[in-house]
Amino acid sequence: MSAHLHATPLFVGDGFSVHDVRCSAGPGDVAPPEVHRAYVLAYVRSGSFGVRTERGAHQLVAGGFMTGAPGEVYACSHEHGHGDTCLSFHLAPELVESLAGERAAGWRSGGLPPDPELGMLAALGMAAAEGGTDVSLEEAALFLVDR
Repeated sequence: MSAHLHATPLFVGDGFSVHDVRCSAGPGDVAPPEVHRAYVLAYVRSGSFGVRTERGAHQLVAGGFMTGAPGEVYACSHEHGHGDTCLSFHLAPELVESLAGERAAGWRSGGLPPDPELGMLAALGMAAAEGGTDVSLEEAALFLVDR
């Protein structure tokens, strides 16, 4: 994990976890390649960053999503600004395959642009993390993954 990255667990459950991730990297900071250990869907709450995988590169902005699958190599960069914050969902393969089925292949794209429906579900996750809704963080995460 990069020295610029700080991840705070918000929920750790059977088969998945949710983290508040904050990165302070900026232009000129070199990020080493990393490997996803689980399926990852990270909602970009603020800032922007680039992510490069063997399938291509994406420039992610607030409202977008970084995606990843177990074993996938990726590297992030901050060529256009300093730092970002994400709400990051990490899920076991069995959970994603049971909920997403054939859609699980979409997790290998590396990134998704802002999407109103996914953004609303991610906002529900943020509200749950802050205690601003009766929906639990676990429920919000499952709604998001099921989409």
